Amino acid sequence: MDEFEDAFTASLEHPQIDITFDSAGRMASLWLHAEEPNATGQELDLLCPNVQFGEEHARDYSPGTILIGVRSGPDEPWILSRNRGLENCDESIGGAEVQMTYDMGLLPWISAEGVFRSVVGPRGCVQWEVTLTNTSSRPVEIGELAFPMAFNNVYWAPARDGASLRELWNSRCFIHKAVCGAASYLYVTGMDPVGPGLLVHPAGDTEWEFYSSVAGSLNTAYRWGGIPVVFVHSKAALEREGWPTWFNRHTSVVMEPDESRTYRTEFRLAHRDRFDGTAEALIAAGRPTMRLFPSAVSPHDVGVGIEIAGCQPKRFFYDVPVEEETDADEEGGFCFVRSERPGPVRVAFEDDRGRVSYAHVLLVEPIERLIDRRAEWIVANQVHEEPGTLFHGAILPVELTTMRRAVEVGGMAGSFAVECGMADALFLAEKNTFRARRTEVRALDGYLEQFVRDDIQNPLDDMVGSVLTDDHTVAYNASRPTAYCLLFNLYRAMAQVARSYGETAKGPDEYLRCAFRTARALYRHCLDRSFRDRGLVLLAGIWELIRELRLEGMRSEADELEERAVQRATEVLREDYPYAGESVWDTTGFQDLMASAMALRYADHAERISRCVFSGRPLAPSWWWCGSDLRFWDDSDGFTHPVLTDKGELCHGYTSVGNSRVFFDLMDEDYGELPDVYLRSAMAGALGAWALVRSDGAASMGFCPDSASKLFGYVPFTGDLGIALYEYLRMAAAYVLPTRGQGTYTFGCHYEYADGTHRVRPWDGVGRRIVLRQINAEFRTSYGSIRDLWLDGRKRWASLDLSNDSDKDVRAEVVAKGMWGTVLECGGRKASAIDGQFALSVLLPKHGKVKLDMRVLP
Repeated sequence: MDEFEDAFTASLEHPQIDITFDSAGRMASLWLHAEEPNATGQELDLLCPNVQFGEEHARDYSPGTILIGVRSGPDEPWILSRNRGLENCDESIGGAEVQMTYDMGLLPWISAEGVFRSVVGPRGCVQWEVTLTNTSSRPVEIGELAFPMAFNNVYWAPARDGASLRELWNSRCFIHKAVCGAASYLYVTGMDPVGPGLLVHPAGDTEWEFYSSVAGSLNTAYRWGGIPVVFVHSKAALEREGWPTWFNRHTSVVMEPDESRTYRTEFRLAHRDRFDGTAEALIAAGRPTMRLFPSAVSPHDVGVGIEIAGCQPKRFFYDVPVEEETDADEEGGFCFVRSERPGPVRVAFEDDRGRVSYAHVLLVEPIERLIDRRAEWIVANQVHEEPGTLFHGAILPVELTTMRRAVEVGGMAGSFAVECGMADALFLAEKNTFRARRTEVRALDGYLEQFVRDDIQNPLDDMVGSVLTDDHTVAYNASRPTAYCLLFNLYRAMAQVARSYGETAKGPDEYLRCAFRTARALYRHCLDRSFRDRGLVLLAGIWELIRELRLEGMRSEADELEERAVQRATEVLREDYPYAGESVWDTTGFQDLMASAMALRYADHAERISRCVFSGRPLAPSWWWCGSDLRFWDDSDGFTHPVLTDKGELCHGYTSVGNSRVFFDLMDEDYGELPDVYLRSAMAGALGAWALVRSDGAASMGFCPDSASKLFGYVPFTGDLGIALYEYLRMAAAYVLPTRGQGTYTFGCHYEYADGTHRVRPWDGVGRRIVLRQINAEFRTSYGSIRDLWLDGRKRWASLDLSNDSDKDVRAEVVAKGMWGTVLECGGRKASAIDGQFALSVLLPKHGKVKLDMRVLP
């Protein structure tokens, strides 16, 4: 970067956006003006600070940068260049327009003119037009035309104190990417989105077809997800880098002598908090938009609905055979797709202006099948059977390309492998609380007795180590709270297995006592200064453990944990942004903090947490981004993982599902109106984890959509996905929710209302709970699955089909809430309501079904 290149050249003034430019025509600053730009009341400079990486700087890739690849014939090499300076720059009086002639360096036969224009009014924005002209005497092919967008997504703070974290959350940005043809956009939003964000999108006939990051920005020491680059033409980039085909087409364009082409980009303000102002802004700008229901990831027999607005769809295209239903009018359209077999589907449509937009959905196996196969795969492939060794009985993560466990590929050098194994054990235990298999229960008890109690957890003081190096030692580094949180939740789940299915090595009270002792050790030994002021993954389960201890009659243990939990919650919630996790920024602690805020009735904190959770989640019509928390590898132990080699974006990491529970917890507190963005983000985040589970039960810890990353594609490591799958099993339910009008959203079920009867058929894969929120009715079972529910519209009667797929009879408790009466009759038995609900004891026969018919008595 030339030392004089940053020199101020021109400025553009707009009522909402101020921009200055450097001597190459790139943005040197970009400020948003709004009545309330962020929580501190300060205006926000969205551009990335001038971070150096290798021989490059972030400002080399500020908006306004043009990357171009050209060749003069199909057998010629691509010549790459960028705007390295300005041959001319004219600024209009009043600063409403800046015209530029770019110096394109190595491409003298291509002239490039740029215009930045301030447009005011209801559709106010800043327009950027780039006009390329072939000034040579022969045709040239443009195979790469790309625009880097270096915004301020460097998540760094000088310290972990309250002031530093407050500054971080009010000065940095999340970048939501949607690269889907004419419907593409970037949305740059503050991390605490009190004010508006910046919406960047193609305009006119311009479309974006591809994205990648600047490769060098993925290999820095910073907590930085890199610089995104959006491509109008990308054929040359793939040929040059040797990258595989991405998800859209890769194009080039041949320009004849003296031919010109103009490409347009617009920058405008948009709000996206509870409701999606980005879609409204795009529609106002004449761009197509898409909303996906229930998510971009869905079982193939359930399908995905795509609601289109901002254009009139004329034709739909699919890259694989699907069953489709489509409709269109002048305002928009609708497309519903499902398939006989699982797999990705690219849905494309051409609109009335000839533009093409894409949605990328992933249709997966039925979730119940994926749950069972994942459990079977863990027992078959991740349980380490090697008597006489340290790892005998351990559940270990697996490197999927070689099918070797972590102990065999050098993956045990830090705490990551031990904690990943615990995560898979936790999922396996939770699965067996409602659909048990004898072999899985035995594997879990073997894991606890032969590995955890023998090598990981000291029976003297219950401290939990997380690092193992060889066969001559026990685990050390007992200061990591993640291991404790995983383990006390595992013991709690095993108590439920013992209480329902049985066949365990201990009774429910013994497992609960182990859970209590592990949680007590967490508070005694881990929550020192470095962990006291932050949310922790899975610590939200402490409140459930306290309730279960009370139910089991362990009042003194429950009281002790509650006192510690309330004391810590009070302390951690003193700060406005206690969201630092393993580093000064991550997404692991939100669920813990929300549970604490709700337990202490801190409404303001709960509202801020929900804003910050969902501000980081895109709603792009692409299965890898939709509803996913932002994650990239940054191990706190400081060791280099043999598989995770750079900071490529990992979609649907383990926090996405747990943080979706933030919405469902808020919903249980009865929002007067369900926030659209929260609802769609939560649904997409909950289902997204199943995109990472193969049909045979193997699983990946994340998907990287960035071709510039060495991690591109599915990460070939089982990793910590078990936490996400555990969280899904805990929160899964069939939800029927009211919309802002008179309709309903459904999640996890098929729903219909006819002839005065509600019918709900769950497809969530669990079937333990059905919630009809609009009529305040709920049904749940402690074991087995609800397969079908019929409910009288007047709530006088209900009929449930339940199943037990395990190999023994199991007694379950079925709870009905919201029936219209105080006494219920079922199977000749009468039950009185307690705290507004009825509880029925039901014997579920092995491999069998039971039908419950219940009716309230007058």
